[in-house]
Amino acid sequence: MPHIFLNTPNFNGDNRFYTNSAILHTTHYKPKVLIIGTYNEANVQGNLADFFYGRNYFWPVMYNLANNLAPGNINQLTSSRKRSLIAGAPNPTLNQILELCKQFELAFADLVQDVLVPLGNHDDKYVNNAVRNGQAIDNVAPIVEFLNNNPTIEFVYCTTKFSQLHHLEILWNQIIENVNRTNITFGCIRTPSPQGGFPDQNIMGGVINGTAKINAIARYWVWVNHPAIPYGNLPFQNGFTHFNHNWLINAGIDVNLF
Repeated sequence: MPHIFLNTPNFNGDNRFYTNSAILHTTHYKPKVLIIGTYNEANVQGNLADFFYGRNYFWPVMYNLANNLAPGNINQLTSSRKRSLIAGAPNPTLNQILELCKQFELAFADLVQDVLVPLGNHDDKYVNNAVRNGQAIDNVAPIVEFLNNNPTIEFVYCTTKFSQLHHLEILWNQIIENVNRTNITFGCIRTPSPQGGFPDQNIMGGVINGTAKINAIARYWVWVNHPAIPYGNLPFQNGFTHFNHNWLINAGIDVNLF
């Protein structure tokens, strides 16, 4: 099945945001950051996504960052967005997501445009196997073209570390190798998926679930492997990077709150 946002003419009626080849384009601002995922299958029962990362912790975390809602703040969003979608009251709303895109100057893309066989479930290992078996259409060339044509993009973050996903990692490396610009920083950040684990379960003082997991993801994204990390309970994590602090600060985020 093709990607759910393979070619979307608008989001929530706003045609300043649209997709080509599962890549978010906008005429609203010049993107500074590209977030890359793997694949989001269309026409799957229970897939309520109305935007990239529309079901997991990504947008609740970004909302908290954007509004400087630190751990313990009663106004924090504390659950995955899927729960609010199921309840019929998405939080943040799609309009709020589009505003967050503008605030953070974001673009989005996925490594795979289409999977030509049924998948076992949404686990990336099935997408990886489809790529390995020649049963998927990758998105490498369109992403490379997008990066080459958008010189304002300075940072590219992938939300998959590729552990045991060798064939998806090949696609990621092909993007890095074929972009003809030298002023882009590439890196992997911890997944915002509810299924994503944390090796140091005491990072937020207890078991990682609910509110604690939202704050753990934020802390990883802001501080993991940063030389000035203010926390003693966030050890070095091989293969991960943190969000660029100048980018966050320019977007209005007080990084020291997280």
